[in-house]
Amino acid sequence: MVGILEILILFIPLSFATFLSFLNFLVLFNNYRKTGEKTILHIAITFLASTITFFILDISNFFEPSNQSNMFLFANVFVWIIFLQVNQAFLSAFLNNTQFLERYLPGVFGSAIFMALLGAIFPDRYFLMNPYKLELGIFLLSGLFILYIFGIAWIRITNSLPLFEEEEARLLLSTRRVIAIAPLCVIYTFISVYFWLITKGLTNLTLNINSWELVDWITYLNVPIYLFVLLGTLYEFSKLKFEKIDISNILNTLDSPKQ
Repeated sequence: MVGILEILILFIPLSFATFLSFLNFLVLFNNYRKTGEKTILHIAITFLASTITFFILDISNFFEPSNQSNMFLFANVFVWIIFLQVNQAFLSAFLNNTQFLERYLPGVFGSAIFMALLGAIFPDRYFLMNPYKLELGIFLLSGLFILYIFGIAWIRITNSLPLFEEEEARLLLSTRRVIAIAPLCVIYTFISVYFWLITKGLTNLTLNINSWELVDWITYLNVPIYLFVLLGTLYEFSKLKFEKIDISNILNTLDSPKQ
């Protein structure tokens, strides 16, 4: 049964993360409805997938410890869906700028989703419980490619900034700040969660705080980190006056082969 510590330290922060992620989704989806831009839709779906991820982790507090690891594996599926949607947003924003490698990245992220889904359905064959290492290789490759995407996007947005003024420039600056922070979050999450799994073993993971060790608390830091990022993202985009921003013009400029 969930205790008061789990409610205060886990359930409430994860509930806030779920709520903030959903608010970001609503803001972006509302702007997609106004503009019809597919890039915004993919970013909105990214926040929807993160909402589901946080929600699954949140309700895991009410499951028996023996079943919590299965919930973690299902949450993992949506993590890789997030990566796929970030990739799709990148491709839709830079369609004319994509290089040979970038056009085939959806297959890598799709493979990561497939492997994560297999692990969720058949947890006894998950790579940490089995010598089969293909999952780990695909997950690591996907993580490296998402960092590559953030890096290229940051460079192209930076190169385009002098062409914009006022609200459009502020939108790009806010987007660039998010892109700058995102790789740090991805790196910390991947390292902390991976060592959490290999240190404790999949079947020994628990949300019972009374039994936590240092590695559990290090992994838990992901929650306040993402709370800060979600709150900051919502604040940044809520300040913008989207009615004064020509999204189509921004995307057309970013997609110009000259950039």
